[in-house]
Order: sequence, then C-alpha cells, then structure tokens
Amino acid sequence: MSFNKRFINKKSLEMAASQGLDYLIGYVTKPDALIIASDGISHQVCDIVGLTKDKDKIKEKLKNIGFYEFK
Repeated sequence: MSFNKRFINKKSLEMAASQGLDYLIGYVTKPDALIIASDGISHQVCDIVGLTKDKDKIKEKLKNIGFYEFK
C-alpha cells in the first residue's frame, strides 16, 4: 500500500473547484497527507472543506472568503 500525498496551492484548488464541489471535496480529503502552500487562502480552503460536513455551508464559507462561488 502506498502513502498518498498532495501538494496544494491556490491554483490547484481553483482547478479542482472548476470541476465541481464534489471533486474539490475529494481532492482535499482523499490523500493521506496534504502539503499546503503558505499563500493564505489555501489553508483556509482546506480547513473549510475538511472540517465542514454540509455542502451548502461549504459553498457559503468559500464564497465568504472570496475563493469560489459554486452554482
């Protein structure tokens, strides 16, 4: 079995978000470890997606920090 890690930055999160909310959630929660860039917003997005269970609340919180607005 391998150890899966993912490098996270604002651009990679925006690309994942463009595929939809479910894809973004999987992108953040499926790897065994995240290596998060210190660009400010990446850490906030990962915290919101990782700690919030309700998809509507995730959408609202991401919109409030100015990351991405899902339809």
